[in-house]
Amino acid sequence: MTSTALAVETGHVLRGPVPVRRPVTSQWISLLAASRVSVRPARPDDVELIQAYVRGLSPASRYFRFLGAISELSAAELHRVTHPSASSASLILEIDCDGTRSMIGEARWHLAANGQTCEFAASITDEWQQQGFGTWLINHIASRVRSLGARYLLAEILHANKPAQRLVRKLGFHALPSNFDPKVMCFIKELEAGSRSVLAGTKPL
Repeated sequence: MTSTALAVETGHVLRGPVPVRRPVTSQWISLLAASRVSVRPARPDDVELIQAYVRGLSPASRYFRFLGAISELSAAELHRVTHPSASSASLILEIDCDGTRSMIGEARWHLAANGQTCEFAASITDEWQQQGFGTWLINHIASRVRSLGARYLLAEILHANKPAQRLVRKLGFHALPSNFDPKVMCFIKELEAGSRSVLAGTKPL
């Protein structure tokens, strides 16, 4: 998955109750690219890890992920990413190679005030793209927020980011008109209530 500009925006937030977010346990998966990959919530002590990850992305990947040219996250953004709330959280994707853990991806999701719509953002570090991790992250978020009562997943992707557009379309998203920024496309997917969890078969760490 090319680092996708699936940025969290607040323009779609509606009024209504916000569901209480249950604790998230770490999960691991086994893919052909690696023997062990885990996803876990970001913690306050992950500030340096996340900042190093963002700095290590290529300029193009950072541009696609954050909808603009940046070199690193601000202190305020780092605090927001590492301090979850009742309606939002950040995830860290790590690979374990011979006992050494490295961050290879991240995601952030945010539930609208009505609890029905979830906007999300995700990226995979350049050397680990196109190996299924982005798809798994999106499915992980879908399963998580569906359990909280969300009905829709929402993502914003730059017009120039064709690989990300192809990916979300493959996962069942469709494009909506966007009046916020002519450079950005909005994609949405309705989550099927009661469908089989995409995390079936994974094991908690």
